[in-house]
Amino acid sequence: MKRAMRISLIVIGIALATGASLPSGSDKEMIVRLQGEVLVLQRQIRDLQESIDRSHAVSMPAVEKAAGLSEESLKKLSNIEDRLSQAGSLQHNSLSGVVSRLKGIEEQSSTTARQVSELLREMKDVKAAVERSQTRTDTGRQP
Repeated sequence: MKRAMRISLIVIGIALATGASLPSGSDKEMIVRLQGEVLVLQRQIRDLQESIDRSHAVSMPAVEKAAGLSEESLKKLSNIEDRLSQAGSLQHNSLSGVVSRLKGIEEQSSTTARQVSELLREMKDVKAAVERSQTRTDTGRQP
């Protein structure tokens, strides 16, 4: 607005200086026309300034709202990131527990398999001993 006033004063000053140095009738008409144009320019500058002020009044709340929404979104994203991190930690801990339980089950299975294998071997030994014993008994009964 101040700039517009300066421009207006410069134009008026030039018009007055020109009018003072050339006092002819056509120059006076030109001065009057220039003064009219200066007034029109002043109105246009004032209208433009009012339009800018209105735009600023409309855009600032929108910008503030957008900034608020952006901040809110950032907080929500941070919360989501925290939850995902916690969920990942819980899953990692759960999997670690499952892995250790599976290792325990694997050790128990191996121990049981060895015991069953030993039991089968002992049963075969007993069966063989019984068969040998029966063979001796059968051969001892025959004349």
